[in-house]
This record gives sequence, C-alpha cells and structure tokens, in this order.
Amino acid sequence: MIKLLILIELLTFSSISYGQSTDEYFKSGLIKEKKNDYIGAITDFTKAISLQPKSAENYYNRAVCKAKLEDFMGAILDYNKAIELNPKDPNAYNNRATSKGQLKDYSGAIADCSKAIELRANYDTAYFNRAVSKYDIKDYRSAIDDYSKAITINPSDPRAFYNRGVCKAKLEDYEGAISDYTYAIVLDPKNANAFNNRATSKYKLNDFKGSLPDFSKAIEINPYEPIYFNNRGDSKTELEDFKGAVNDYDKAIELNPNDGFYFYNRGVCKAKLEGYAEAISDLTKAIALDPNYAKSYNIRGVCKESLKDYSGAITDYTRAIELSPNNGVYYHNRGNIKIKIGDKASGCSDLNKAGLLGDTEAFELIKKYCQ
Repeated sequence: MIKLLILIELLTFSSISYGQSTDEYFKSGLIKEKKNDYIGAITDFTKAISLQPKSAENYYNRAVCKAKLEDFMGAILDYNKAIELNPKDPNAYNNRATSKGQLKDYSGAIADCSKAIELRANYDTAYFNRAVSKYDIKDYRSAIDDYSKAITINPSDPRAFYNRGVCKAKLEDYEGAISDYTYAIVLDPKNANAFNNRATSKYKLNDFKGSLPDFSKAIEINPYEPIYFNNRGDSKTELEDFKGAVNDYDKAIELNPNDGFYFYNRGVCKAKLEGYAEAISDLTKAIALDPNYAKSYNIRGVCKESLKDYSGAITDYTRAIELSPNNGVYYHNRGNIKIKIGDKASGCSDLNKAGLLGDTEAFELIKKYCQ
C-alpha cells in the first residue's frame, strides 16, 4: 500500500529573536513532540504563538503536531499561517500537501508539492509526496516520473522504489515492478509487502512456482497477515497443489474469518479435491459475507450438481446469471443441467444464450442435444 511520506522534521530555532518565555515554550514544545506528547506540544506552541504571533516556526511546528493527531484541517490552517509569514519555506508547502492529501484534496496537494519543488529543486520528499497524490488520482505514469526523480536525488530510499513498483504493476508492467520491488528489498530486506508484491507480479506473469519463495518470505517476516497466506494459496492452486492451498486458506481464514474470498478460494480447492459437501459449506460462508459475488453461486452450483442436487444447482446458476448476465459459462451450466433433467427446450435456450456470449462449446452441445 502506498503511504504518504510526511516530513516530520521540526524546525529548530529561527533568526527571530525571542523573549525568554517564548524560547522556553518553543523548546518545551520540541521536547514534548519528540516524546510523542503532541497535545502537550500543541499547548506549548500555542503559548509561544501568543507571545510571538509573527513566528512562522511556531505555527509550522504546531501544524506538525496536529497532523500527528490526524487533525489535518487544523494542521492546514497552521501551515497556511506559517506560509503567510514565511512564503519561501518549502517544508511548509510539502507538509501542507500531505495534510491535503489525507483529506483527499489531491489537486491541492499536487500544487503544494510543485511549489515546494519550485523553492527547492532537489527536494526528493516533495517529488515523493506529489507522486503519492498522482497515484491517488490514478495518474500512474506521471507518478512514476516523480518517483524516478525522487530516486535520482535519493537512491537509498526503499519506499520510492516500492511505490514506483506499485505504479508499474497498475500499468501491468510486471517486469518493471519486479525490478523495483527487488531494489526495495535490497534496501529494506524486512519489508514483507515488497516480497508479497514481487510475488504477485510473478504470479501475474504466470511464474507461479517462482512466486512461492517470495510469498513464503513475506509470511516469515509477518506471519499475521492473512493476505500473504491467501496469495500463496492462489499460486499453489495454479500449480494444482490443492491440499497445500487449502492449508494456506485455512490460515488466512484463521487470521481473518470475515473475508469471503478466503472461503471462496478454499471452497474451489475442496471442489477440485471432490470434497463437494465441504466446498458447499465454504461457498455458503463466502456468499453470506459477499452475497453479490456471482462466482460463488456458480461453483456452489457445480458442487450441488456433482451431488445430484439438480434443483439446488439450478437455483445457484440462476442467481449467478442475475448477478452477471453476460457470463456465458453460467448459462452453459444451467442449460446443461436442465437438459439432464429433461427440460430440453429451456436448456437449449440457455445453451444458445451461452453461445451468443462467446461460449463456443455451447454450440457443440446444441448440435448434440437440441437438433
């Protein structure tokens, strides 16, 4: 997941001459901020502001603390004042951009980052944060350009490589994404997400076997993330290691029993292993968690058909069709079972619909059963 890189460095002392009390409040605020006492720091910076209202630094530092407390609007108001008092400070524009981004004002965030870059040409953090907002508006190519600039300025930041990899994956440049995730891993070998994402890109390139070590490494680093187990299960499924996949889906479900896709995936594997009753149980749970996922009904229908529950299968295929009326497979499955139970006219109608939707096998069945 792309996350904002927020500049958390607090300004130290400016050239403004403070009175003793103002200086003490300022120092106290800095100390409290470093101890993560953001409320106490805000109180001190507020007192400093009351004594020295023309100090951009006091507003800036209070804004940083407000942002830490996720009071992004309050932070923006303080950054506004800091910029009014010192319009040449690139840090204030950069940090205001991050707060705007948190409030989904992406165009405002991009504009602030651009101003920060105008004031400091080699400001890698501003390029990074501008890229984050460009990602958020799905301008992946431009985001890649900004991440590349940030990397040129600071080639030792693994986050820039990681995020650029995410953008490349969004553009289906999986080879490029793998390269970037690899650089991110070299710089930060404990980044479980980088291993997971590199594995996912390998999966997208059908390198299922190659993805397994990366998924396993992600799990080794963070054994409490269910998506890693689910993803490794997906690769095992593609390699037809259905028992191994079931074990991984078991773990994903143990860690997060509220994700319908984990039950769906395990149900598919159990169906492949001909454990139809268990598969139906999993698919029923998947449907309870996500009643609008057509594939769950279709696979449950297949399982019911295998157990000769033809009426139940037709009901599931019908629901799948209602949810996804342009999927020929669902018409094919329902048509085939209708013919099996003697409802030839309706079954042939379904097969014809399946054929029109691109299921060429359906036309072969029509020649066999409907003419």
